Amino acid sequence: IPMSYGAFPAMDNSCRLVEFDEMRPVVYVDEHTAGNFMEDDATVAVYRLVFGSLADCSLSEGESADMIAGLAVDLYGGGEDHDGGS
Repeated sequence: IPMSYGAFPAMDNSCRLVEFDEMRPVVYVDEHTAGNFMEDDATVAVYRLVFGSLADCSLSEGESADMIAGLAVDLYGGGEDHDGGS
């Protein structure tokens, strides 16, 4: 998600929705002082909405590649070797 987008859901922590074939889904939230696993249906439903919102404001694969390439050019310039290789 580009910085120009501004505030977006879940920007203050890291979270994952983990789904299994034979078990109920679990949400893992990694916060500043603890990590929490949540599996109640209401919480899972909220995080499904959060992930949908993140998908809506994310760049496409091509847009992401272009943005990363632009950042690399800004950081490293015009193609000099910065990794110490030959």
